[in-house]
Parts: sequence; C-alpha cells; structure tokens
Amino acid sequence: QALSDHLVDEITAHGGTVETERRVTDLLVKDGAVAGVRHEQSRPGTVNETGVDATRETAEYVVANAALPLVADELLPAKYGQQLSAQFDDWSVAPSLTTLHLGFETPPSELGCDHYSTVIAPPDLTSLEDSVDALRGSYGRRTLSFVDYSQIDAGLVGSEKAVGSVTTIDYLSEWKGLTNTEYREKKQQVTDVLLRRLGEQFSELPPAVSHAELATPRTIRRYTL
Repeated sequence: QALSDHLVDEITAHGGTVETERRVTDLLVKDGAVAGVRHEQSRPGTVNETGVDATRETAEYVVANAALPLVADELLPAKYGQQLSAQFDDWSVAPSLTTLHLGFETPPSELGCDHYSTVIAPPDLTSLEDSVDALRGSYGRRTLSFVDYSQIDAGLVGSEKAVGSVTTIDYLSEWKGLTNTEYREKKQQVTDVLLRRLGEQFSELPPAVSHAELATPRTIRRYTL
C-alpha cells in the first residue's frame, strides 16, 4: 500500500488524477492513432461491462497495461485490432502463474522460516531436465516458491501479523473450459495441495494461516484487461 500511495502522490503532484474501481472498455482511435479511452464503473469479480457511469476521455498518449491479445481482441476497434493481431499471430501463449496469497496470525519468521524466499522442489528433482518437467503436471509435484514478506519491512501489515505467498508456474489452458462450480472446486483443491506442501517444509505455518486466497491464470487474465 505504501508503494501505491507513493505512486498516487507522484501522479497528483504532476497534475494527474487517479480513479479506482474503473474499467477501460474501449480504446478510442482517431486518424489511425489511439486518442483516448472509454471507461466505466467496474464490478468486482467480473470483466463484464456494466454500462454504469460510462465516460470518454481524450489523451495525447495512452498506456495500455494489458496483454497484447486483449488489447487487440477486446479494446481496439475491430479494424485496428486485426492489424495488431497480425503482428503476433504466430506467437504462443507464455506460461502464467498461480499464487496462493496467505495471511498469518504469527509472522513465519517466528515459526521456523528464516528466509525471504524459499524454493520448494520435488524431493526427487536432481537435474535441470527434472526441473523443467516439474513446471507441469500435478500441483503435488510442481516446483513452488514461498515468499515471507515479514522478513523485510514491507509495510504491508502490522508487526504482529504477516502476509506471504506460494507461487508456481501455471498455464491458462489448464483453467479454461470449467464451469463456475468446477472452477471454485479446482481452486479449493489446489489451495489444499499448496498448503499441504508448505506444511511439509514448515510444519508450523499452515495452522497460523488466517486467510488464504488463490489467484489463478484466469485471475491474472482478468486483472491485465
């Protein structure tokens, strides 16, 4: 939050404004160049358009902090989106991440975790070839990274509590085609597996977890639009 507040201060100090809970739905094009955006009030948990408080803003420069396929398919007018898509038609989709965000009642640094970042690898991983194989397949065997933010003064929470995360390489293709119910069930299954594996490395951490929330490649796709 401290970093976000600092960025807001810098923007407002230079005459800008920051609006939250807004979603850009369209990039506006004039004379072949992006000249502004249409944005509206967003609804948490969905990328569906709301039509609420829709506003058009013009600008000399527009920065699209979104994946290129989303810019082409969902933000630009069709003509210009097709031109942009043609530039990366032969690209393959890169891997994404699944991250289990954790809140702890007691900082992990007081429960046996001595490092900011810990790699949790399968016990039989002995070569670089094995490490590549460990990036796919069962979540019970994938290489994980646990980050304990209490190891540094990140300013994220008070000193008596802490936050951390367990992250693994993941793929959007493995989360597509699920119903809402199936998606929630898979998120819970993966959460349980990641917590179990964290506990195998640090036995006192899972009982200290007060909140756990899983972000999947679908989550990242939603937030990068």
